[in-house]
Amino acid sequence: EVSHPSALAPDQQEHQNRRGESADEIAISHGSSASSSSQSFRRMSLRDLNALVEEFESCSTALELVEYIGSDVSLDAFVSELYDLIDACTGRRDTRSAARIAERILGHWLHLATGSSNREDATSGVPEMPPPGREAFTKTMNAWADTKYGYGAKRAQQIMDLQVSSSGAFAAYKSNFEPDIGTYTALIKAWAKSGEHRALHILMNTLKEMEAKAGITTALLDGKLGVESSRLNAALIPDRVCYNLVCSAWSKSSHPHSPDEIRALISRMESLAKALHMNEFRPDTRTWNMLIHSYARLGKEPTAKEAKKHRGRGRSSPSTRSQKVEELALAAESVLKDMYDRHLEQVKSGKDNNADYTIRPNV
Repeated sequence: EVSHPSALAPDQQEHQNRRGESADEIAISHGSSASSSSQSFRRMSLRDLNALVEEFESCSTALELVEYIGSDVSLDAFVSELYDLIDACTGRRDTRSAARIAERILGHWLHLATGSSNREDATSGVPEMPPPGREAFTKTMNAWADTKYGYGAKRAQQIMDLQVSSSGAFAAYKSNFEPDIGTYTALIKAWAKSGEHRALHILMNTLKEMEAKAGITTALLDGKLGVESSRLNAALIPDRVCYNLVCSAWSKSSHPHSPDEIRALISRMESLAKALHMNEFRPDTRTWNMLIHSYARLGKEPTAKEAKKHRGRGRSSPSTRSQKVEELALAAESVLKDMYDRHLEQVKSGKDNNADYTIRPNV
């Protein structure tokens, strides 16, 4: 475990003593270890985190930053704490304020790195400020995903676009800068939980984009092209988490074709697992539960908002609606039976304890 003097994390006892002071009275002190900085940030209030970010933002150039942190702390050590600081903004109760703080850190970090890489005085002796890596972008996007609303999804999308557009300016850091499966998962999570009316369209397009960039082709899924002959980018192959997030968004929508869309995604997951010989891509219990939920969702009485949305499309009679609900219930029951049959097959084959894709009908 590598330790170094911390440029950001305040001494914990000093922080406790100052708890009653205003945010701008909390000064950044030195002396904590790197191993404790992440925990220190986690224990801090958003107000105190904001105070640290304001001090960071007061440094307008890499030279000012180096002068600020002093000779006892390396720039690399400071950068590692910026990752911890962004991470401390995820999982907060006040998700929107936390996400804004995370984005401010990312934005100023990118500003300093851009100025550092473009500086004319290369002989100044000031080390180049490393740009934020994909982990910083991903954590910031996750902070916005935690907000679970439309604006958060839009911000996550804009951060992803910024990451892609900025990659050319940091060619030397390309291997640690471009989006990977984690970045796309954060984006998908943000849209899946946003409740935006256009989220489903964006989610499906994002999955297609990932498959295209990963080299997943129709020929591969149809078994006409082997994995060995495919130029796959494993870092961008959408996994079960990605597909399940999209299935979840469909299951919560009132779209009449949501069960069909989920079934199509399940079929694609199974084709992908078969083509890649990797069971971790197969649908699991949660995937099938979301298919059942989609039928149940369509069987519910429409809310006032949904009724207003569909007004003018014709109202069904009570008997017609009752028949429709019965059809949906039977469809959901058939999924449950299919799950049970698959579970029995796994038990018979000794694969019922396979954590990769165990299917167990539950409560």
